[in-house]
Amino acid sequence: MRSAWWALIGLICIVPATAFAQEISSVDLVPRPHDLRVGEGAFELRESTQIAIEPILPVLDIAAYLGELINTRTGFATSIWTGVPMDSSIVLSTGLVNDNPEAFELIVSPAEIRIKGAGPGGLLWGIQTLRQLLPSAFEDRTGEQRDSWWIPAVEIRDKPRYAWRGSLMDVSRHFFSVEFVKRYIDLLSRLKMNVLHWHLTEDQAWRLEIDQYPRLTEVGAWRTEPDGSRYGGSYTKDEVLEIIEYARVRGVMVVPEIEMPGHATAALVAYPELACSDPPKEVPNDWGVFPDIFCAGKPDTFTFLENVLDEVAELFPSPYIHIGGDEVPKDRWRDCSPCQEIIEREGLGDEDGLQAWFIQRIGEHLASRGKTLIGWDEILDGGGVPGSVVQVWRDQDTVREAIREGHDVIVSPTSHAYFDYSPAALSLEQVYSFDPALGLSEEEARHVLGGEANLWSEYITEANFDLQAFPRLLAMAEVLWSGSGDFDDFKSRLENNAYPRLRAMGVRIGPEDSDVVRLNVGTDAESGEPRVRVETSVDGLDVRYTTDSTSPTTASPLVTDSTSFVEGDQIVLGVFADDEPLPIRREFSVVDHLARGKSITLQHPPDSRYPGPSPSALTDGLLGSADHRDGLSQGWWEHDMVATIDLGEEREVELISTTFLRNLRAWIAPPDTVIVEVSRDGQNWQPASKPVGRISYWVNGEDVSRENRVQWGNGRYREVVRYIRITARQDQLPDDHPGAGHAAWLFADEIVVR
Repeated sequence: MRSAWWALIGLICIVPATAFAQEISSVDLVPRPHDLRVGEGAFELRESTQIAIEPILPVLDIAAYLGELINTRTGFATSIWTGVPMDSSIVLSTGLVNDNPEAFELIVSPAEIRIKGAGPGGLLWGIQTLRQLLPSAFEDRTGEQRDSWWIPAVEIRDKPRYAWRGSLMDVSRHFFSVEFVKRYIDLLSRLKMNVLHWHLTEDQAWRLEIDQYPRLTEVGAWRTEPDGSRYGGSYTKDEVLEIIEYARVRGVMVVPEIEMPGHATAALVAYPELACSDPPKEVPNDWGVFPDIFCAGKPDTFTFLENVLDEVAELFPSPYIHIGGDEVPKDRWRDCSPCQEIIEREGLGDEDGLQAWFIQRIGEHLASRGKTLIGWDEILDGGGVPGSVVQVWRDQDTVREAIREGHDVIVSPTSHAYFDYSPAALSLEQVYSFDPALGLSEEEARHVLGGEANLWSEYITEANFDLQAFPRLLAMAEVLWSGSGDFDDFKSRLENNAYPRLRAMGVRIGPEDSDVVRLNVGTDAESGEPRVRVETSVDGLDVRYTTDSTSPTTASPLVTDSTSFVEGDQIVLGVFADDEPLPIRREFSVVDHLARGKSITLQHPPDSRYPGPSPSALTDGLLGSADHRDGLSQGWWEHDMVATIDLGEEREVELISTTFLRNLRAWIAPPDTVIVEVSRDGQNWQPASKPVGRISYWVNGEDVSRENRVQWGNGRYREVVRYIRITARQDQLPDDHPGAGHAAWLFADEIVVR
């Protein structure tokens, strides 16, 4: 980068004096180009600049897009010219010799700009690169008008590493307007990302108009929220066509996802005859994996799904249709006589075989319509669908399994690509370390189409979408286009170019490596007592609180550095942007006990995605909620929790309790064994004298709970101890769970000692 900066210094020295009044952009581009050379001088974009093109249709479309970009941001009336290029023109052409159709070269000189693509896609990405060379103020449509804009002289030759560079937008849990979807397509295109994976159906809503089945949107697109309000929305076919065309011009392919056989509650509420038995009565207003799925034993199910997919195939020009296929509970099929008859008749063996048969039948139908099936990696269970594409959300071993079975893959694992996770659980640096082909041979890597950034919308709305997507989408765009490089260099390019540009476009940039709201537990300088501080790493957000479990409003007090929380308060934090509430809620309470603030050591550190608010989270005096993502619990995966507390001196102890989380939908289960040991010297250990009772499960009807408590003592038994050691051993997920046989996540909240 140093040579580029010196070149820019030389550039500035020879630009005409009038240019000094104008900003000249840096060449800190995102994604990073493969070949960038900075020249001398600068091109002046002005009213008289013309766009010169070959008179062929794809280039005309792209030239019109470039002209619109320039004219709406500058007030110019830039024209398109099909004759011999004039002086000070932007010349667009195809025909670049390269085996990658998205390759391009961009040459900027003081006399002209030339962009040549190997195909229309390459030409478009050259334009998006040119756009980044303009000053960031160019992106502000409300900014000052200028007579000219200066673009530094460069030569760039570039092409993408992966053909599939996408992002999943989930409009089913929360609905996004047509304009908001188009806005996101603009942002994807600007970053040279070329796929919008549009998740249109879920348990919580069916968003796509289907002519043959109007109740899908009349009934299935709406739900009653816990406060009694009606929530929902759907897209007409005309609106879908508008979005598809908008995306096409910007080089983005829209791939629809129609979930089956699971995640189908909304459809089954609309058409209950498609359920095995006892169909659901209402569209759910909460999240998770629901038991109601399409009945595989009814011919009407396949008539319905094939009719739906025929309309989807006619509407979307994409050669791919995603059918989900993930998280399919088999309880309804086990109790369904027609389903069991098919298992026996077809020799499928079990319900996994029935799911494979179901998806294979759907895949054959899509193939007859000229479409390729994409499914989440559970479609491998029981046998995959020949010719299908597998989208892997689990791990690299699953990538290898899919490739061994003969599939091309899209890689979007929870470890790097789930942008609905808080930045505390998935940081910018972690995303930037993503390599879809990690550990694969050269031959295996040929089957990796690319990757996706997934924005599941259980907790994402239009209000906080940007905060979750950015800046992590910038990292995903770069690793899929050019591969990860030096993270510090990447961060520098963000600060110098990408962040100012996004802000000029009205994008709110979220935190890089901590949650929007984070609880920091420290020690009060005067009293020596533990102190809770509430922090936000995003400028312009207010945090307000209540102490009686109610939701904060704009009338609730602001959290400041002097705010003090005391034992007994049931604290709820709410986040506001310009007095508008964001769907970010933190619940906790303070509990004072002997171990609060005391030293604790862990044999195995918690998973880096769930570290808690501090290393001593199990003795910080904070009790969180049932939501494992609230930042107050610590989580372990494939390790037991072994925690040792030093009380600092011998104390008389009569009660020790530990709280664990339970949420089988999120693969979280309490431990199957907990051992409590005590010691006076930290060397000689003995079991606590009162045997630990069984783990008592308290659930709230949704199988989600924080109150899975293991307790030693009841106030009548006392021991003099200094050290306490608690070992909690992980359980496996139960046999009827989609992840049966895998270790469950283990989440612990607080160890209370009295």
